[in-house]
Amino acid sequence: MSQTLPPMLGFEAASSQLAAISITPHLNLKDALKQLTGIAASVMKVGRVSVWRLVVDGRLLLCEYLHQEGQDGIYEGSILYQKDFPNYFKALDMHEVIPIDDIDGEPLTEEFREPYFKPLNITSMLDAPIYTNGLTCGVVCHESIGEKRSWTEEECAFAATVSLHISRLHAEWMNLKYQHFGLDPHRTEELERMVTFGRLSAGMAHDFKNVLSVIVGYVELIEAVCATDASPLAAKIQGFTGDILRVVEQGDSLAQELMSLGHESPSHPAVLDLRKFLEEHRGILKMPAGPDVQVAFELSHPVSRIFFDPRNLERLLLNLVINAVDAMPSGGALTLRLHEDICERGYGDTERFVVLEIADTGMGMSPEIQKKIFEPFFTTKGAKGTGLGLAVVKQIMSSSGGLMKLDSAPGQGTRISLCFPIIGRPD
Repeated sequence: MSQTLPPMLGFEAASSQLAAISITPHLNLKDALKQLTGIAASVMKVGRVSVWRLVVDGRLLLCEYLHQEGQDGIYEGSILYQKDFPNYFKALDMHEVIPIDDIDGEPLTEEFREPYFKPLNITSMLDAPIYTNGLTCGVVCHESIGEKRSWTEEECAFAATVSLHISRLHAEWMNLKYQHFGLDPHRTEELERMVTFGRLSAGMAHDFKNVLSVIVGYVELIEAVCATDASPLAAKIQGFTGDILRVVEQGDSLAQELMSLGHESPSHPAVLDLRKFLEEHRGILKMPAGPDVQVAFELSHPVSRIFFDPRNLERLLLNLVINAVDAMPSGGALTLRLHEDICERGYGDTERFVVLEIADTGMGMSPEIQKKIFEPFFTTKGAKGTGLGLAVVKQIMSSSGGLMKLDSAPGQGTRISLCFPIIGRPD
């Protein structure tokens, strides 16, 4: 769009272009959103335009498409949770365009300021809710990078127009997807299953911890009685109570793992440079290896940034490293390889991810074990394993919009690929 045109003429022409975009058997939803966000970014003169969809009863926002100036690709899959950003989710229900001229001076942006806006150099935002049948079903976000913006009435009106056309495209897509595309019929179901399973796990863990607390109470009573008795029998009983408490501690750890599957408490996701994260955690990640396992880091530079909870990231990486080391009892090599690649989600769509491979030269797995390895309570470590480690890893990746891929064969080692949705250009 020519910058010499009067602002209203520019918005009118852009609105006409938006109206001309339509879902057809030859233009799917992702390509339509690519056109729409490109037009919106151009006329609004912003570096980022993203479309987010409310799913799982409005408990999370799923990034459906992200346009970044100067980067041609499909970026999607990042997830924002209501429990992490409650004020923003509440604002979406107000059914109003949200113009923020200065993210530093607005209470609504406080939840996003440090983990999201500042790392991406976003200074102003203009968000417009997307509606279906009068109900909020998502949001389109226009984000200004670098210079602060004072949004005009015309810009706010245009943002609302963009929202209306996104709603129209969604309706057209719903009418055609089963006839022509087969796009995304499983993604929302997958997220709903993940959240439902997590909530059930967290509830079971809570009840289990209550039972453990009762056991601890009775053990303390027994110890108090034995403390006043100097007989050999009392001393023997006290030895048993120590064993019981150690088993209770193991049970408590198991309950904590189950509660992690629930993911009900607020997390702290942030924009991360995964290469920098791995550099900073080299020592921690090498620690489980010992002298017989050689650990190598192959980190491409630069890589795009991701949106992930750093604590969860450290936890899942340690879990995978420990599993890899356990698979090499006689020693071997462990390689962490970071790059970007095109991956398929499993229902036909492809997109670009930040990919971290954890590859070992260990025993590998049979096809039968590979089918079960991410199931809760399945373990190949006998009494040493709970069967929850890899289940938690998969849950953490899925809850953050990521993918896990497994490549293994008996005697040929194992490679687990973690595919992280892209949230921003390289730092």
